Amino acid sequence: MTHKKRFSDEPPPNPVPLRDIRAQLPDLLDYVAATQHSVTISNYGTPVARLVPLSDLPPNQPTRSIAMRRFRDELTATLWDLNTHREPYQITHYTAPIAALIPIDPPDRQESPMTSPALRIAIWNESGGSGKTTIAVEIGYLLAQRTNPVTGDRNRVLLIDTDPQGSLTRRLGLMDDPTSPAHRISSTVGNYLNDPEETPPTPMTATNFPELQVIPSNNKLSKIDATLLMNDEDIGNLRKMLDQFEGRFDIILIDTPPSRGGLARAALSAVDHILIPVNSSMKSIENFNHVLEVVAQCRRFSPKLKVSAFVVTSFNKAVNHDREVLQILNEHYVELAPTTSPITNRKAVFNDAMISRTVVPCWKPKDPAVRELNQVTDELLGFMGVGA
Repeated sequence: MTHKKRFSDEPPPNPVPLRDIRAQLPDLLDYVAATQHSVTISNYGTPVARLVPLSDLPPNQPTRSIAMRRFRDELTATLWDLNTHREPYQITHYTAPIAALIPIDPPDRQESPMTSPALRIAIWNESGGSGKTTIAVEIGYLLAQRTNPVTGDRNRVLLIDTDPQGSLTRRLGLMDDPTSPAHRISSTVGNYLNDPEETPPTPMTATNFPELQVIPSNNKLSKIDATLLMNDEDIGNLRKMLDQFEGRFDIILIDTPPSRGGLARAALSAVDHILIPVNSSMKSIENFNHVLEVVAQCRRFSPKLKVSAFVVTSFNKAVNHDREVLQILNEHYVELAPTTSPITNRKAVFNDAMISRTVVPCWKPKDPAVRELNQVTDELLGFMGVGA
């Protein structure tokens, strides 16, 4: 490599933000090769990969090769592939290997004799726009940062998207690459819902969050929704699938469609706890008269199923309507489930985090929304009978 070595006199920042990698890649590779030191790549403070000397690769380690230019041009897709398949890359320049790209070691996901049964949670509201996906991603991330009281390690969290719109899948960036397996029906719960003899889908790793495992969704799931209602025995198949994940995950969060259809019922039948987001509007609570009916039907597959909490989102304490909705929840629906502290409407910070494919605690760690999200997480764990 003949370009000027920018880091020959002083080391680069470590970790290097993902947004700077494209511009600095040649210099970073020179630095790694010349000094035999590694460099961590991070995204909003979360380590996502490491550039290491070739000598750091174990002998006989299977690797793939990728040209430096291609790595730079396909950065996001390469990192997604790296963290999903866990197979290092050798980065080449004019066909000569110069450094290696390796994944960050994830939490141990093997079955452990100390692991208690997974906490199974569905986030559901028949009304759209209530904040289901936001709650799934933000709370899922915070739970993955917390220590499991049984194992003493961080929680192993699996997110499952059962909404054909794929909002959670897109939010985590798994749809950004048109060649991503997230676009295939085989990567979703669809095939298993149709036939429990199928092999369960392999969870994918969220590019920006190696600690989160994800089973994605796409619009091909919409065909499954109708077939489930025609053969309601298949509604219990998702619960059978989650049984196969026992021991691998501590917490399983399912983002559901905004409906009472087959996919929503399959999700509810697979869990023990339902969280209902309410976006401080009457629309979010107008269908609550159907909740007990649906829960009773799904208890056929999940006898312990219950609504564990209402999660108030997009709350503005200065608006009378928002205060009235909160009062209704606390006074008229308290026998159905408790209500969390409200999450204030901070549209800009939540939207910015969503567009940037990250979460608020990483995007704006000092924003008041982070304190509220942590408080709600504490409350939810308490409502579900789990130590924080």
